[in-house]
This record gives sequence, C-alpha cells and structure tokens, in this order.
Amino acid sequence: YRRVRLMCIRDRYKAADGGFVCFGTTTSGPNLAPFGSRRKLFGNNPIVWTFPRKNQPPIVLDMAMTPVALGKVLRARSEGTEIPESWGFLDRDGNPTVDPDVAMKGIVPAIGGYKGIGMITASNILAGILSGSSHTEDVAVGRRGQFFLLMDPAVFRDSEDYYTDIESMVDQIRAAGNE
Repeated sequence: YRRVRLMCIRDRYKAADGGFVCFGTTTSGPNLAPFGSRRKLFGNNPIVWTFPRKNQPPIVLDMAMTPVALGKVLRARSEGTEIPESWGFLDRDGNPTVDPDVAMKGIVPAIGGYKGIGMITASNILAGILSGSSHTEDVAVGRRGQFFLLMDPAVFRDSEDYYTDIESMVDQIRAAGNE
C-alpha cells in the first residue's frame, strides 16, 4: 500500500508505470460558482486519469474543469487583448465578457455548464470532504485536499487481456483518424 501510494503522489505517471490505473483530483481556491449562482464556491479542481500500457507510454487524461486554461486569460490580460466570448466568462453580474481583467474578477465558467459543476462537486467531496481537508470556500494555498484511487487491472480481469484490449482501442482510434 505504501509503495503504491507514494508512486501516485510523487508522479501521476508512476502509478501507470507500476501497472495501475490511477484517478487523482485536488481541491483548489474558489473561482467558480455553482451553476446559476454568482457566489464563488468551487475551485477548478483538476482531474487526472492514467491507464497503463505494455511497453508503451500510458494513456493520460489531465484536465482542468474550465473550458480554457486560466493562463490563457492571464496572458490576454498582460497583452491587452480580448478573450473570445465563446470561452463563457461572465462579469460579477453574470453578463458575458471579453475583457480578461473583468473575466478573472467575475465568474469563471465550468466545462459543460451544470455537468462540469457536478464533476467539480464530486472532486470537492473526494479531495476535500472525504480526505478531511479544506473544501469549497475554505480552500487556499497550503490548504488543499488530494484524492488518489489506484486500481490493479488484474483484480478485474487477466492482465494480458487488458493490455491487448488497450492496444486494440489505441489502434482503432488511430485508424479512425486516417479515414
């Protein structure tokens, strides 16, 4: 248990290198409002999934819960340029904005609207409440929670069959891109 836990905390890819599927999430400072609200309760709460492959780099999904990285908004602010309205940022009154300064002071959108807020809520429960850490408005630098779940594919099925099916899926995805 200790070896597996340390692998995932030190480097999310090491869990996959050890043959484990890993899900991880963290709480972050509040900058998103629940769907239909203007009160910032939730952080971006990024998630990561890693899936091991045999003799290949793992399949990794590492994503934030906003439609665009906040660094892009900060860059637009420093360059004095507007952000696309399609990014979905709102001012403090809930009106769409293309002004990056207003956007960062306003309501940051969640990916997928209410569905994204649902995913953020689940991440907040896992990384904040379940772990006994800060959650919702109480999250700040140095007061974040973490959650990691490791799964050994061999518990569910034969490992070689898992690796065969992963490679089959990768091959199908690549082939679809060539059509």
